[in-house]
Formats: sequence, structure tokens, C-alpha cells
Amino acid sequence: MSTSPFSRADLLSAVAHIQPLTSDAPNKVAFNDYAKAVTAYSVVESAYVPVGQTDTRLRDELRTLFAAAPVKPVADIFRGSVERHAEGVLGSDPAALPWAYLDAMAPVDAVASDLGTLQARWLRTVAYSALVVYGRPGAALPRSPAGLTIDVGFVPGIAPRTRFVDEDDEEGAGVPVTSYGRR
Repeated sequence: MSTSPFSRADLLSAVAHIQPLTSDAPNKVAFNDYAKAVTAYSVVESAYVPVGQTDTRLRDELRTLFAAAPVKPVADIFRGSVERHAEGVLGSDPAALPWAYLDAMAPVDAVASDLGTLQARWLRTVAYSALVVYGRPGAALPRSPAGLTIDVGFVPGIAPRTRFVDEDDEEGAGVPVTSYGRR
């Protein structure tokens, strides 16, 4: 069973959207596109800075951030990958849910190794975020890419399962703290 929803074709399609966004842009229009992309992708990364949000609040925030023009085409490609994987693999074997995404980032890392540092970071961040946003609730996630403060353990469900604290909280920054709801 494949534990990565990301096919090489989808990854190369995502790279085609990210790779032209570079500071070495040949003209002013291309450089403006690069500047907008830096802002949009940085905002996605900033969603992983703990500010007391829950896993479901992080998921909802990421959904909103995926609408930004430079991020949307890449997020849509990854959404399609995750949804096809859910229909195919998880649809035929629901018992696979606990480990459905554990190796999800391996092909992403392989493709990202051929990119520049910034583009590789963007690719990894959006791929991981797509798992958080569009993955099947309750599935275990791989470790978050380096640079993201919050490491979400499981795809969020309907009700918040985990809250994340800031550096002023007793538990410390970036430490997920399980929260239980009363029945």
C-alpha cells in the first residue's frame, strides 16, 4: 500500500508553479510575482507559529491562506492528490487510515532536493499543509518539515483534539497539549 498521496506527476506540476518564482526574475512583473509569493508562502508558514490555536483552528486558517493567488495552484494540485488517495487507497482499505500518510513527505523531499532552498521550503510546507487540511481525520501525519514550529500529529477532525501554546504558557512553545472534551 502506498503511504504517500503525492505522485511524481503531481509534484512536478506543483514545481512548475513554484520554480519560476525567483528573485532573479528577468523583469519587473516577474519580480512582483516573486515578492507576492514570498509574502503568501510566509503567511502559510506563520500559521504554524503557536498562538494558542487548536488543530482545527490551524486547519481552518490554512484553508483560508490557500486561497492566495501564488499558493492556490499548488494547494489545488495537492488537494487533488490527497483526495484521489483517500478515494482509492483509503476507500478500498479503511483500516489503513492510522498509517495512511506516514511516508507522505518522502517523494516531496526527493523532488524538493532539486529545487532552490526557498522553493523547496514552499513545496514541503504546502504539501504538509494539504495533508493537515484535506487528509482524512484521525490519520497520523509525518513529522512536519523543518522550519515549521508546530508539528501536528494527526489530521484534525471535527472537534479540536489538540491545542498549541505560546512561549508564555507553562507547557512551552510549540508543544502540543492534548485537550479533552466532556461528554
